[in-house]
Amino acid sequence: LNNPGANNRFNILSQWALFDLSPFGINFYHGRGNWYFVHPKLTTGEFRWRRQTSRWRDTETIGLHYDGSQLPNVIRNLLYDEVKPLSGSLMLGIGGTNADVNQGDHFFFALCRT
Repeated sequence: LNNPGANNRFNILSQWALFDLSPFGINFYHGRGNWYFVHPKLTTGEFRWRRQTSRWRDTETIGLHYDGSQLPNVIRNLLYDEVKPLSGSLMLGIGGTNADVNQGDHFFFALCRT
């Protein structure tokens, strides 16, 4: 995305390292889930999810909330993402940080059911 939050050098570098250099995915369970990097058994970033109005777009979405995660507080409080189901096997996501539009919404990603 082209906005001040997405163009922040720290955000560009950290998101490149996490999402361009390694495989990633999300596991969804009943009201909860987690991110994984490299392999599904290497989970990190537990979250709870809920249907809600998007913070960043004029649509209904699923917000990923990390407040119950075991991550360090500084990281846990920084994270926030949204996903929008497009079909039974495809979601469009916006990755970013816990901030308002043009600051928190950093990049789009796609999730496919495997």
